[in-house]
Amino acid sequence: GENEWAEVIFIIDVVLLNAILGVVQESKAEAMVETLYHHFVDHPEQLPAEYRDHLAEEGVARVVCDYISGMTDRYAIEVYEDMFVPRVWRGLRE
Repeated sequence: GENEWAEVIFIIDVVLLNAILGVVQESKAEAMVETLYHHFVDHPEQLPAEYRDHLAEEGVARVVCDYISGMTDRYAIEVYEDMFVPRVWRGLRE
């Protein structure tokens, strides 16, 4: 009946909304990783010491990729925020 059809429409809306939000989140994540990559390639001195030790033998791009690929999502966000989000703004969301 009509109620069943309304439920189907609702489910489709939820699935589509989640798919759209997933794409938006994915593009934000890609932009964040790209920003981190370029930042550390331009400023390898800001890498942790254990990564800086490998710069001469492996090259900046490889070391930066290794560093970023080893980050958890949460840690990558934390590093990004520490570098690019003013502390005052971070306090607003907490």
